[in-house]
Amino acid sequence: MQSNTISAAQGNALALDVVSTIAKDRSDASFDLFWQRVLKRKDELDMEDTKLPRRRKLPVRLEEGNAKSYFYPPMPKSRYRKMYLEALDCVTKSITRRFDQPDFK
Repeated sequence: MQSNTISAAQGNALALDVVSTIAKDRSDASFDLFWQRVLKRKDELDMEDTKLPRRRKLPVRLEEGNAKSYFYPPMPKSRYRKMYLEALDCVTKSITRRFDQPDFK
């Protein structure tokens, strides 16, 4: 993208290709593949098993009735799936925002 031989239109086309590729990776099958690679790599590096952080409780002064403090996933995989999807969304939005300008259309 930083080459002086690539035009703005070509850069925009590349960005759209990246966004479409990321959109394909936003699926359960892609996350499961990613999760398997992470677990395999964890074993290769002899790291600890994934675990959830401790459940936190809102301070009493901030509690409202019987409201739960926040989403607490049942398993580590659920937590990391949520983070994976949020990261893909963030990257997609950043690329789209960067190239969503009148000069690139």
